[in-house]
Formats: sequence, C-alpha cells, structure tokens
Amino acid sequence: MAIKDTNSRIVVILPNEYADYIKERAEKEDRSVSKMAAILLKAKIDEEKRS
Repeated sequence: MAIKDTNSRIVVILPNEYADYIKERAEKEDRSVSKMAAILLKAKIDEEKRS
C-alpha cells in the first residue's frame, strides 16, 4: 500500500483489546502498527462493499 496524495490520515481510538490485537499482528508480520491497522480496516471496508 503506497502513500499517495489522495490518501487521508484518520485518527481512531480503539478499545485496548482491539489495539493489542493490531499490535500483535503487526509484530508477527513485521509491519508498523499504523500500517497493520490500515490494512485491516481496508480489508473490512472492501468486504463490506462486496456485500
């Protein structure tokens, strides 16, 4: 996922259990927490759009 001029930054406040899950996934996949959060959110939105 590349950063482009069309991307936006959004601040999201999550419950600790969600944040911990994202941190764990990021560590396992050797990604930053923000990148992992963006990947998971994008996947969920894409799934919703297909429904």
